[in-house]
Amino acid sequence: MKKKIYILLNILVVCCLAPAPSMASSKSHKTRSTTYAHQTTHTFTPAYATLISPEPETEDWILDQTIIVPITQIQTAKNITLDPLTHTFTVPKGTYFIHFQFVMKDRQTIASPNNFFSFTKMHLDINNDSAQEILDWAPNIDSSGLLGDFRWASFSGSKIFSVGADETAIKMVLNRDTPVYGAEILFSHPENSVSNKHVEISPVRITLHKINGCP
Repeated sequence: MKKKIYILLNILVVCCLAPAPSMASSKSHKTRSTTYAHQTTHTFTPAYATLISPEPETEDWILDQTIIVPITQIQTAKNITLDPLTHTFTVPKGTYFIHFQFVMKDRQTIASPNNFFSFTKMHLDINNDSAQEILDWAPNIDSSGLLGDFRWASFSGSKIFSVGADETAIKMVLNRDTPVYGAEILFSHPENSVSNKHVEISPVRITLHKINGCP
């Protein structure tokens, strides 16, 4: 009798404990599924571009006080597009690192280079000036040329900025002091001319890439 009771108790113990591993396995599977679903909801979409403007085919000198930096070609890009007519590039929402550099020369029809390269502000125009990202820049001005020679200047800088919506349109804009007559500039390398261009060198070069998923 005691032996039968002992056997029944063992059977009950086994029956009670048997479902435990199955329940733990089911819970573990559910946790993994939930984690996977959470990760896939926030998938990172890459976006990057290298945008340039090559040596100009004609010398279209610029006298304007407000200048849109010409960007006419894409060297490489993913999920970023360019309108070469308006020099506008379009990006998806996210946080970006941008680096820019450009070179320009002047006609030197007046004496002081300050009348050409005295920029007061550089910024990114977001969605037709609905917002601005102010840029810092480092200038390098060569004013050693004699009267009648081209003088030149290069500018470069970088910035981290965020946009909160897809299809955000961006232009790079320069502002300078009111130019006097003759203070015209051209985005071009000083050693180049229309008849002797180094096509592998771009007077304007902008690179940007998204560094996180959304702002």
